[in-house]
Order: sequence, then C-alpha cells, then structure tokens
Amino acid sequence: MSGPLLARLSAWVRADERISEKTVHGGIVALMLFFYEMVTCFTLQRTHQMFVDTSRDSSIRLEFDITFLSLPCAAVMMDVGDGTGQIRTEASMARLHNGELHKYELDRNGQRLYRHEYIPPRQSGGLGDGAFTFMLNLDPGNLQQMNAAIAAHNGCNLVGWADLARVPGNVHFAVRPEALFASMNARELMSALLTRHLELGGEHGEDAMRLNASHSIQKLRFGEPSHGAAVNVLEGTRRVDRKATGLDRYFLRVVPTTVHGAWHRPRKSAQYAASEFYTPLTPKSSSVLPGILFSYDIHPIAVKVTEFRLGILHFFVRAAAVVGGVFALTGACDRVVHRLIAGPGRRRGRSGAVPSSLPVGAALRYSV
Repeated sequence: MSGPLLARLSAWVRADERISEKTVHGGIVALMLFFYEMVTCFTLQRTHQMFVDTSRDSSIRLEFDITFLSLPCAAVMMDVGDGTGQIRTEASMARLHNGELHKYELDRNGQRLYRHEYIPPRQSGGLGDGAFTFMLNLDPGNLQQMNAAIAAHNGCNLVGWADLARVPGNVHFAVRPEALFASMNARELMSALLTRHLELGGEHGEDAMRLNASHSIQKLRFGEPSHGAAVNVLEGTRRVDRKATGLDRYFLRVVPTTVHGAWHRPRKSAQYAASEFYTPLTPKSSSVLPGILFSYDIHPIAVKVTEFRLGILHFFVRAAAVVGGVFALTGACDRVVHRLIAGPGRRRGRSGAVPSSLPVGAALRYSV
C-alpha cells in the first residue's frame, strides 16, 4: 500500500517512451545546466556584513614588500609615527620586537646582488636615536660606498612588518639624510652642515633632486592573511620614469575585516581604500625628502566576510530543480504552440458536422 501512496505524492509524471523523443539539442542544454550548477555549488562564495567595530585590540599588523628601483639600501631608512606621539625607527622596532625590516641590495636590473640581506655599517657617531628619527653616519668610507651605489643605480628591496597602534599614523620610507652628502668631500660636508642646517630645515633641494625615488609595491596589507577576501588596492602599484623625483603620499582608509572560513578559524584581517598625492622636488625644497609616506586611519565600521560552499546535497537539489524546470518550461511552450497552430481546426471540428465514424447512438448523443 505504501508504494501507490508515495507514487501519488510524486511531482514528476513519467511519460511513455513511445510518445517522447530525445534530441541532441536537449542533451547539450542538459549538460550545460549540469556543469553550471556543479561549478556554482562547489565554488567558494562570500557574503559581506557591516557592523560597528567594538574590538579593543591595541595594535594591527602591517606587512610590506616594497622595492626602490634606484636607491641603494644604504640610502634608505624607515620610521613609524602615530597619534600617540610615539616615533619608532628601525633600531627601536628591532629592540622592542614590534617590527622587522630586511633589506636586500639589488642591481640596476632588479636582481639581488647578494644572497644575504644588507647589514648597515656600525654608527660612528652623530645624533642619538632618542632625539631624532635617524642617526647621521658621516664616515667618509661609508659615504664613498653610498655614492658609488647611487651612481650605479642600485636598488633596494624592503621586506618586513610592523605593529601599528589603532590610531591615525604614518609609515615613512625615505632617503637617509647623509645620502644628500654622499658626493661631497670632507670640506664640503662640514660647510653644508654648518651653513644649511639640515636638522633645522635648511634648503637641500639641489642635493635631493639627484636621488631617484622610483618604486614598486609588491605587498602592502594589514592584519592576518585573508586569502583573497580583503581588498589591498596598492599591491602591484609602480611609480617610475618621472620627470623629477619627489615624495609620494598615500592616504589609506583601513577597514577592519573578519573572515569566517568554512574550514578554519576566524581571521582578523583588514582591507583599505587609498588615494595618492605626489609632491615633486624643486631646487628650493627645504623640508621634503624623496620617498614614500603612508598615512593611515582606522575606520570605525568593520566588515564580516563569511565564506561557504553550497555542497553536494544542494547540488543534487538544484540539478533536479533545473532539469524539472526545463521539462516543465519546454512542455508549456509546446502546448502553447500546439494550441496556436491546431486551435482554429479544433474549433471548426467542434462546430461542424458529426464525424461519420461514430455509431448511430453515439452520433445522436454527440449532436445533442
């Protein structure tokens, strides 16, 4: 008894094979729909939700991979500052373990000159790290090596990370001040230090204009790896072949993003939008050094990204629904076309003479 009862609940009426016909076009359509549903159900999909960021994390990590195409590693420095008033240099980040910076010397073709990373020379004197964000290294031998590397158009690849406070701040990659004096001898160096007063904002545009700050950004992202769920718009940026050197300012609006994956724990990442402004150097430039300045701000609205796949069961349901819908739609179209073609003849048959093949009694009933 259960078989006939279940059969009555079936939504699919199986037609007799003698009155059905299978065509090549129907097979092509069925295969296309089948593969489309299979790809849709097994492809990773994402949904986005926005909410107010209530987290109180003290820091967010920045990972970077930046290449200066014509500045040697000896002429490049990095410093980080934020709204709390803290200023960190390469040395202080290494000492406090809240950042790392690795430099790799490149030739003019962008290939690494050495397998090991660049090791800066020991500071021989100058200004202390606590007073300024850099320390002048005016050793004549080091200046000669720096000048030779600049003349050879050597580059530098900077790779590392830094923990940033969740307040507005800046990450600065620029030429070291002593690179302005690399081509000077001892007498010219002393004259420049005494007359122009670099630390107090004296003009140094003519010396800085010979330093090429062309660069490319291979990697610049915040938080944990998102594996494609976050947008990092500056990755792949390349700024070269300009008429004059200068300072590139990038203004970043960082949006905290939490990625909930199907098979892993939630990842605290971030994505950002960016705008840029370029300041070319002139002979009268007094306080601008060639380089890159990233100004960031943390947005109060966060984004939640949920990753999922529909799965095998959903695929079977969708495939059955699509196939059933195709049969229903083609059947409806066939009935409409059949009625449009056979409709006038059928109406004439109903209003005309009685068919001669019917028996006499049936003919009488038919005429009534």
